[in-house]
Amino acid sequence: MKRFKLLKLNILITVTVVILITNLYLYNFYSNITKEVIGEYKSKDDKKNYGFVDALEIILSYESLNIVEMNMDGELCSYKVSFNGNYKEFVPIVNYLKGFQSVESLNNILIILDEKITFDITFIKNK
Repeated sequence: MKRFKLLKLNILITVTVVILITNLYLYNFYSNITKEVIGEYKSKDDKKNYGFVDALEIILSYESLNIVEMNMDGELCSYKVSFNGNYKEFVPIVNYLKGFQSVESLNNILIILDEKITFDITFIKNK
């Protein structure tokens, strides 16, 4: 009977260690993917060749970015954008958008704690 209990204990310890190692591996794997996806970009040269359509596509591709208002004035196109997320997720997106040649200005950033963030972005359409 004691052997059976020791065997059960050994199996339980082995399964626990395997689960722990698997969780650590998955945590490390997904934290590295998150860094790549969120935008820890080191080279700024690769961002400079994107235009108006590419930047607008970036805004529309994020589920957490919503265009609230749009104004067109000749070659300039201004958007009031709201971001439903936290500041930590917001900063890499804004830094990425600032790198586009077609972005004329990025201003009026309003941060409402733990609710949403709004900002204005102005593009030059034909750049």
